Amino acid sequence: MLRRATIIVLTTAFLIVILAMTPTKASQDGASIWPMFRHDLRHTGVADRPSVKTPINKMTFYKSLSFNRPILSSPAIFDVDKDGLNEIIVGGNDDLLKVISCNGSLEIAYPLGDDIRSSPAVADVDLDGYPEIIVGCDDASIYLLETEEMEIYRFSTNDVVLASPMVADVDLDGVPEIIVASLDGFLYILNYSETARIQ
Repeated sequence: MLRRATIIVLTTAFLIVILAMTPTKASQDGASIWPMFRHDLRHTGVADRPSVKTPINKMTFYKSLSFNRPILSSPAIFDVDKDGLNEIIVGGNDDLLKVISCNGSLEIAYPLGDDIRSSPAVADVDLDGYPEIIVGCDDASIYLLETEEMEIYRFSTNDVVLASPMVADVDLDGVPEIIVASLDGFLYILNYSETARIQ
């Protein structure tokens, strides 16, 4: 009985290998560029044809803005001034948190304490109907810009803040918290009231 089961298993395995190596009708006609597992009998996994025959470029140049210093943070897009048009919010190695209009003009340039490599988050953390901009900075601080009153607040950590802040209602109390990590090894969960106004 054991011998019979072994013969059945070996025969089945042999048939599977033969079927896997047998080119299909489409591959014999040249209609398929990937006729079998790992492409060919040697299982190289490489097709002999390019994957893109004709490059398609649907992106066209719109505008570039130069700030003469590296920009390492990813921009955020948000209608900061509630005029129905989005602004671009970005930091850079010039110590400035910038808000740029959709036509490319610089609307706000707030000096912070050092380079800004963290990507900004935009959310209404105090629930006043106006968005706040939150960003980490190389001066070991997390900054919050009140866009309605144009005031800036700060929370100090013990090391550089490279991580991008997140905003969420962590404790489900109806008020969002600011969550951000620092190179000091701590994850900070902040309420808006814990940030101190910069005089």
